[in-house]
Amino acid sequence: MKNFEIYETLASGSTAKVKRITTSDNKEYAIKIMNKTVKDKKSFIKEVSIHKLLRNNFIVEYVDAHEDTDNYYIVMGLAKYEICSFIEVDVGIEPTVVHLIFRQLVSALKYLHERGICHRDIKPENLLMTSQGNLLVSDFGCSTFYKIKDKYRRLRTMAGSNEYMSPEGHCMNYDGPKTDLWACGVTLIVLLTGNLPWDKPTLSDERFQAFTL
Repeated sequence: MKNFEIYETLASGSTAKVKRITTSDNKEYAIKIMNKTVKDKKSFIKEVSIHKLLRNNFIVEYVDAHEDTDNYYIVMGLAKYEICSFIEVDVGIEPTVVHLIFRQLVSALKYLHERGICHRDIKPENLLMTSQGNLLVSDFGCSTFYKIKDKYRRLRTMAGSNEYMSPEGHCMNYDGPKTDLWACGVTLIVLLTGNLPWDKPTLSDERFQAFTL
């Protein structure tokens, strides 16, 4: 996919921006733009190789990928909303809506884990929603295989966001699916309360200490 117009920024992070694009036949997509100064080719190829394997109602659609002199690009289905835009600080989201979101999130993770893949960066910022109200898990930049040809391996690379990472993830020796489930639990707290329970799950964090007593 090469003939398209780039429009407004939909999301922006430390390593990438996501913008809306329109093709020559008037179809809309999202495009993830990663500058080569902060994203190496090996990690780009890995992200693409994982994302293009996935076909699930609760995972954002992979469309295409390419690169130019300065950037890597991944073209994806365009979602209507970001879940985090619905979260009210100190309030969260209405519990019946959270119940629907969480059921769909668990379904998406079950699909990933059955294929030996863990996401490693589950958080509200990576959860989107269609106009029909269906969840879409996005951003597979931290994803990896924890099982290859039925051979399980523990993961030893820190990945994801501090606030949602498991304690074992911070120690760089962890079970991939379990660390996804930990991140789901933290995400659930944020969805229901509108607040993060801690900055990172280590004993140096006073708020996390309160949960360990």
